[in-house]
Amino acid sequence: MNTNDRPYIYPMEPEANGGLSETILGCTFRVSNSLGVGFLEITKPMESLMKTATGNRMTPQDVSWAERCQTVKDAGFDGVEMWIGTDDFHMETTDDEIKALREGIETAGFQVSSVALTMVWDNPICGPEDSVQERAIEIAARQIAAANLFGTDAFLVVTGRHSADNDMSAALNRIVSGFKRIGQVAADAGVKVGAKTCPRLSVNLMTPLECTAFDEAVGNPAVGISWIPPT
Repeated sequence: MNTNDRPYIYPMEPEANGGLSETILGCTFRVSNSLGVGFLEITKPMESLMKTATGNRMTPQDVSWAERCQTVKDAGFDGVEMWIGTDDFHMETTDDEIKALREGIETAGFQVSSVALTMVWDNPICGPEDSVQERAIEIAARQIAAANLFGTDAFLVVTGRHSADNDMSAALNRIVSGFKRIGQVAADAGVKVGAKTCPRLSVNLMTPLECTAFDEAVGNPAVGISWIPPT
């Protein structure tokens, strides 16, 4: 996804995933550009507002990749967010396999909007163990390489959960140190990373003040916030 394009939106309600007709007017969508996320209530046809995308795991799983891509295109979406950690795309997926996935997407007439992940909860970047954080950074490095292979310039890394065993102050420091490392790799590769807040599952970067402090502490224009307001 190029940052000068119209931003992508991602349906928040399952019933909105089947198509983009007038019946979805009034639905709420997650809205994102390369590094920012918010909410938008659709009050006019979305084609005039921005591009639309869905996740690869939200497509039919019982047909071929080519058929799934065509289904997404026929539903009216402009892009798909590829989630590492799914059956289609995981740490063992080769570069050639990623290129084949991209070919199927582009043959159907749309593009990869960004690279996200489903593996974070077992490998949080805020985790107190060094080995866990290293695994999170390893996954992010693969996302960066995959973003280039998929032809997108944006990827997301969830910041992880806090718990009684994971002090919030220490966890935030580890988030900053981890994103400093990820941000340098991302900048060198020409992509941007959004620190995804995911408020329903993690408790950090929940306010504009926290997000601003994080951004200043990391200090890298290749790193930003993929912020979803608490609901």
